[in-house]
Amino acid sequence: MQFNGKTTGNDIQMEVRRPADPTNGFRLETFIDRYALWSQQAIGPGQRTEGVLRHIEKEVQEVRENPDDLEEWIDLINLAIDGATRRGFSSKDIIKGLLDKFMKLQDRKFNQVSEDQPCEHIRGE
Repeated sequence: MQFNGKTTGNDIQMEVRRPADPTNGFRLETFIDRYALWSQQAIGPGQRTEGVLRHIEKEVQEVRENPDDLEEWIDLINLAIDGATRRGFSSKDIIKGLLDKFMKLQDRKFNQVSEDQPCEHIRGE
Protein backbone atom coordinates (compact mmCIF):
# COMPACT_ATOMS: atom_id res chain seq x y z
CA MET A 1 0.00 0.00 0.00
CA GLN A 2 1.34 3.42 -0.85
CA PHE A 3 0.33 6.51 1.06
CA ASN A 4 0.49 10.07 -0.15
CA GLY A 5 -0.41 12.45 2.68
CA LYS A 6 -1.62 15.98 1.93
CA THR A 7 -1.89 18.46 4.78
CA THR A 8 -4.20 21.46 4.68
CA GLY A 9 -4.38 23.26 8.02
CA ASN A 10 -5.74 20.76 10.54
CA ASP A 11 -7.22 18.53 7.85
CA ILE A 12 -5.17 15.58 6.73
CA GLN A 13 -6.16 13.89 3.53
CA MET A 14 -4.57 10.66 2.48
CA GLU A 15 -4.71 9.14 -0.93
CA VAL A 16 -4.28 5.40 -0.78
CA ARG A 17 -3.23 3.60 -3.92
CA ARG A 18 -3.34 -0.17 -4.07
CA PRO A 19 -0.56 -1.56 -6.26
CA ALA A 20 -0.82 -4.99 -7.85
CA ASP A 21 1.37 -6.37 -5.02
CA PRO A 22 0.54 -4.38 -1.86
CA THR A 23 3.46 -5.95 0.01
CA ASN A 24 6.02 -4.68 -2.51
CA GLY A 25 7.83 -1.84 -0.76
CA PHE A 26 5.60 -2.07 2.32
CA ARG A 27 7.19 -0.61 5.44
CA LEU A 28 5.57 -1.37 8.79
CA GLU A 29 6.97 1.82 10.30
CA THR A 30 5.34 3.95 7.60
CA PHE A 31 2.06 2.08 7.96
CA ILE A 32 1.97 2.59 11.75
CA ASP A 33 2.77 6.31 11.39
CA ARG A 34 0.07 6.79 8.75
CA TYR A 35 -2.46 4.73 10.68
CA ALA A 36 -1.89 6.83 13.82
CA LEU A 37 -2.24 10.04 11.83
CA TRP A 38 -5.45 8.82 10.19
CA SER A 39 -6.91 7.69 13.53
CA GLN A 40 -6.26 11.02 15.21
CA GLN A 41 -7.99 12.79 12.31
CA ALA A 42 -10.88 10.36 11.78
CA ILE A 43 -11.66 9.36 15.39
CA GLY A 44 -10.24 12.30 17.29
CA PRO A 45 -7.46 13.04 19.72
CA GLY A 46 -6.80 11.60 23.15
CA GLN A 47 -5.63 8.33 24.59
CA ARG A 48 -9.07 6.67 24.42
CA THR A 49 -7.70 3.60 26.22
CA GLU A 50 -11.04 2.36 27.53
CA GLY A 51 -12.75 2.99 24.20
CA VAL A 52 -10.06 1.10 22.30
CA LEU A 53 -10.21 -1.81 24.76
CA ARG A 54 -14.00 -2.01 24.47
CA HIS A 55 -13.68 -2.00 20.71
CA ILE A 56 -11.11 -4.83 20.92
CA GLU A 57 -13.57 -6.83 23.06
CA LYS A 58 -16.24 -6.32 20.38
CA GLU A 59 -13.85 -7.41 17.66
CA VAL A 60 -12.78 -10.51 19.64
CA GLN A 61 -16.43 -11.59 19.62
CA GLU A 62 -16.58 -11.02 15.86
CA VAL A 63 -13.50 -13.24 15.42
CA ARG A 64 -15.17 -15.93 17.53
CA GLU A 65 -18.21 -15.77 15.27
CA ASN A 66 -16.16 -15.85 12.06
CA PRO A 67 -12.59 -17.04 12.69
CA ASP A 68 -11.87 -17.57 8.98
CA ASP A 69 -12.44 -13.90 8.15
CA LEU A 70 -8.98 -12.33 7.94
CA GLU A 71 -10.46 -8.83 8.12
CA GLU A 72 -11.70 -9.51 11.67
CA TRP A 73 -8.17 -10.50 12.76
CA ILE A 74 -6.81 -7.36 11.05
CA ASP A 75 -9.27 -5.25 13.05
CA LEU A 76 -7.58 -6.54 16.23
CA ILE A 77 -4.12 -5.67 14.91
CA ASN A 78 -5.19 -2.18 13.86
CA LEU A 79 -6.84 -1.52 17.22
CA ALA A 80 -3.72 -2.65 19.06
CA ILE A 81 -1.65 -0.25 16.94
CA ASP A 82 -4.15 2.53 17.62
CA GLY A 83 -4.10 1.90 21.36
CA ALA A 84 -0.29 1.80 21.52
CA THR A 85 0.21 4.97 19.47
CA ARG A 86 -2.44 6.83 21.47
CA ARG A 87 -0.45 5.97 24.63
CA GLY A 88 2.57 7.66 23.08
CA PHE A 89 4.48 4.72 21.66
CA SER A 90 6.16 5.48 18.33
CA SER A 91 6.23 3.20 15.31
CA LYS A 92 9.86 2.37 16.18
CA ASP A 93 8.82 1.53 19.77
CA ILE A 94 6.10 -0.80 18.50
CA ILE A 95 8.36 -2.56 15.99
CA LYS A 96 11.11 -2.98 18.60
CA GLY A 97 8.51 -4.30 21.06
CA LEU A 98 7.26 -6.82 18.50
CA LEU A 99 10.76 -8.09 17.83
CA ASP A 100 11.79 -8.13 21.50
CA LYS A 101 8.65 -10.04 22.49
CA PHE A 102 9.15 -12.56 19.70
CA MET A 103 12.71 -13.17 20.89
CA LYS A 104 11.35 -13.85 24.41
CA LEU A 105 8.68 -16.20 23.07
CA GLN A 106 11.23 -18.23 21.13
CA ASP A 107 13.18 -18.88 24.33
CA ARG A 108 10.15 -20.04 26.33
CA LYS A 109 8.61 -23.47 26.74
CA PHE A 110 4.87 -23.91 26.54
CA ASN A 111 2.39 -26.27 28.16
CA GLN A 112 0.37 -28.50 25.90
CA VAL A 113 -3.31 -27.69 26.38
CA SER A 114 -6.57 -28.40 24.61
CA GLU A 115 -7.30 -26.29 21.56
CA ASP A 116 -9.89 -24.12 23.35
CA GLN A 117 -7.63 -23.14 26.27
CA PRO A 118 -4.99 -20.41 26.40
CA CYS A 119 -1.49 -21.76 25.85
CA GLU A 120 0.79 -19.96 28.27
CA HIS A 121 4.49 -20.39 28.78
CA ILE A 122 5.83 -22.43 31.68
CA ARG A 123 6.75 -19.98 34.40
CA GLY A 124 9.89 -20.24 36.48
CA GLU A 125 12.07 -21.93 33.89
